[in-house]
Amino acid sequence: MSKKMGKLGILLLAPIMALGLLSTTAFAETSSLPDTTTERVLTIYKYAPTTENGTPGDGTAVAGIATGKTPLENVEFEIYKVTAAPAGTTPTQAELTAIMLPANLIATVRTDANGYAKYSFGTGTTNDGRYLVVEKANAAVQTAANPFYLSVPL
Repeated sequence: MSKKMGKLGILLLAPIMALGLLSTTAFAETSSLPDTTTERVLTIYKYAPTTENGTPGDGTAVAGIATGKTPLENVEFEIYKVTAAPAGTTPTQAELTAIMLPANLIATVRTDANGYAKYSFGTGTTNDGRYLVVEKANAAVQTAANPFYLSVPL
């Protein structure tokens, strides 16, 4: 009798376990998916070079907007769409030559009297991708910032 009960128990348990597998739900981590409602914006602040806390003004990010700095007006930055995946995080000369073509130029932004420039890529994912930002030569700037890649969204 106990063998029959064991077999009956297995026969009843197997369908219940199978139903349990069917009801399993997978959830995606939504915070890692691109937001489709947020405006994508590039903001640039350009200041005259200084030494702050012993660190040269070399473009390294600082917390907050700089105070007591001299903003540089009329400094232009070109923004290019990158169509092929670059080899690394810093553009090589060959990549610059290949990307900096008139067909890839999407915008030129200029800093205002506060050293501030802004470009909006729009809202949603339409313009998400990789871009190259290049500071143009300017008499007020001794050494231009190095060209850099920008991923939208960040």
